[in-house]
Amino acid sequence: MIYGATVFSICNLHAEPASVKAFKLPPMNASVDPDVFPSAALKNSVQGRVLLDFTISRNNKIEDVKVVDSAPEGMFDSAARKTLSAVKFAVPKDWEESGAVLHRFSLSFVFKLMPCPTEPCVAPKPHDNADDFLIITATAKH
Repeated sequence: MIYGATVFSICNLHAEPASVKAFKLPPMNASVDPDVFPSAALKNSVQGRVLLDFTISRNNKIEDVKVVDSAPEGMFDSAARKTLSAVKFAVPKDWEESGAVLHRFSLSFVFKLMPCPTEPCVAPKPHDNADDFLIITATAKH
């Protein structure tokens, strides 16, 4: 049973110069459903990560979501999609005119258990090629 799931960290570590990437992922505000961590993952002490690729409309609607990478495959995909659907981006007023609505962004979702279920701790890390990441932690009751 889940004790709590929270966004542990939101960080833009992969900012690139404007000459490399025309559009940056806009600032975001995320709230996580406390039951988003899959119960099967909690029960089996499984951690993982998912990389989602998507576009953001001028109305702040997340569209055309694709799973780019998932480990373990399929276990956290639904939870990552559900969390992404709750993220609100601060899109600029000229978002559509700038062409950004046609640009694809990527967000890495990392699902960690606290305390770490392995000794030594081998926790999943965000994808290196993501624009940003969310770390979602959960604690199972014993």
